[in-house]
Amino acid sequence: MRVIASALLLYKDDLNNRLGSVKSDLLMPTEANFLIELELSNLNQDFDGFYFQYGESALLEELRSRRERKSGLAYPSNIEAAELIQEGEGQTIEFKKQLPKQADSLAKEIAALGSTNPGVILLGVAKNSDIIGIDEIATPAGFDEFRTRIEGISSNSIIPSLAIRVRSTQIEGENLAVVEVPKGPEAVYYTKNGVPYLRHGSLSRPANPMEVYELIKRYIERG
Repeated sequence: MRVIASALLLYKDDLNNRLGSVKSDLLMPTEANFLIELELSNLNQDFDGFYFQYGESALLEELRSRRERKSGLAYPSNIEAAELIQEGEGQTIEFKKQLPKQADSLAKEIAALGSTNPGVILLGVAKNSDIIGIDEIATPAGFDEFRTRIEGISSNSIIPSLAIRVRSTQIEGENLAVVEVPKGPEAVYYTKNGVPYLRHGSLSRPANPMEVYELIKRYIERG
């Protein structure tokens, strides 16, 4: 029963990701959301009670990992946040003192890593590696709301949407948010304003037309 509960959890994740992809497609009619939302609603009616009764299987992480590999997602290696802070910003690491007020400011970082390589965005850390912390994620409820906002940016401000992972950690008594961004299965990722992004050293910058062409060419050749 625990394996079934875990499979339902993964299926629920899939539906949410599909819904995010449909909503982020500007050419997709809004009616396309209906069937996915209906399926999610039907699943949610029975899911919570079933899941909390039986709990998750020890195989859940392996099942999730297999699905991620099958879908072409490649998440960053699980490295402690303290080590990332010590290493400093670079090709796979981005620091932000807080969640930006403008969604596009975080969206471009996610899009750039999704197009280029797996990476981690640490929220609550200054550019000079000083640990600032984020007070609003000190409680489980606060973190859940914070995570939902970040996941909303990834679903609604990235084209195509990208399945990120968000977790919290504590260093020196300060609460930080860790956003794990995979190298996505698509050739290139855009922000909702239509700009494609790449990661170049410690910078996330717009990709020029030739770079987009090369990314798509490699994607097609890879089959």
